Amino acid sequence: MFGQNSWLLISKGDTLNASIQIKKKKSEDLIFFKYAYHHDWHLITADNAEAVELPGKEKYISVKLPKVEKKVWAKCLFDGTYKLVKYKLAYYIITETDVYLLEPPTNNKSKHRFKGVYGSLFFEDIDFDVNSLSYNSQSLVKPLILFHKKNNLWYKDYNRYVKKDASVLLEGSYANVEGGMNLRFNDYFSLSGQAFTLGIHRSVMYPDFSNKISFSVGAKVSAYAFNNYVKNVSVGKTNYVDINHYYFSAGGNGAVCFRFLDLSSVKLSLRSGIDVLKMFSSDQQIRLETLFDNVVETSDVNLGVDDRILFYQVNQLLIEVPDFSKRLQAGVGVSIPLNKKVSELNTFGINHSIMFSVIYKF
Repeated sequence: MFGQNSWLLISKGDTLNASIQIKKKKSEDLIFFKYAYHHDWHLITADNAEAVELPGKEKYISVKLPKVEKKVWAKCLFDGTYKLVKYKLAYYIITETDVYLLEPPTNNKSKHRFKGVYGSLFFEDIDFDVNSLSYNSQSLVKPLILFHKKNNLWYKDYNRYVKKDASVLLEGSYANVEGGMNLRFNDYFSLSGQAFTLGIHRSVMYPDFSNKISFSVGAKVSAYAFNNYVKNVSVGKTNYVDINHYYFSAGGNGAVCFRFLDLSSVKLSLRSGIDVLKMFSSDQQIRLETLFDNVVETSDVNLGVDDRILFYQVNQLLIEVPDFSKRLQAGVGVSIPLNKKVSELNTFGINHSIMFSVIYKF
């Protein structure tokens, strides 16, 4: 149920300003009205009025439909020479002389019948593929809009459309990465390396909701390079490891971006999201040297890769300079692991990283 003070009630040729309430009862619309400064609401039947309208936004019309005993209130979704209305779960096309039922596609026999109505009505008038129609109002108005535009006829579309600005983002980044490996006897080694990442994202903004917030989903692949000679000191012994290897990851991500500074000269945004990754690498054999009581023991260790599904929180600060380019952004960020550090012996994993990114918007 809802009410408005600026509705128009059209009855017997007269147009009155009134407050309107519309209630649902067994899928049927009931319309109540009251005059200004009055307290009582009155039910108005479809036999006693022609239409109620919230100008430019919503309209109901009184109509006699096929297989319905009396006039009913039908929601008008498109007004013009041809009208599209909805009563209960079915749509109808109305002209000055006829009413055409667009039969709901409830089974295989009826799923294309509403398309046949459009074909018979507009076959010679417009170039439109009726097979592309879906049984919803935003799809069903498309041939009607095309017909009215072609013939320079007045029309009003009452559908509510969700406005969105969509773009495709191509992102390349370089990162300093902290990795780690857990060797035999739980000797943990921290390593530093570099990562190169290429990602593609679909970004969507809903201006009616906010022109500062956008949402994105995408996919990315990364290559990691580690070339370290590191040591681990524990009670009574020192371990040395020499590693030179490449690792790879692939996965998806989702993020929310908030533009907190929006000047003509510069735009700053914060983007925060989650990466979901899987790492890949061939097993490698590394040389482990252990110094104990001035004696060096040497052994070869087969090193695997963390095979869990990995989650990272990624936070970025992005900058755009419109005078330089409206399609390019640059940013810095951090990637923080949400999984626990790798605990499986003789296994390598990726931890934190600090990144620099360049983003191109198509």
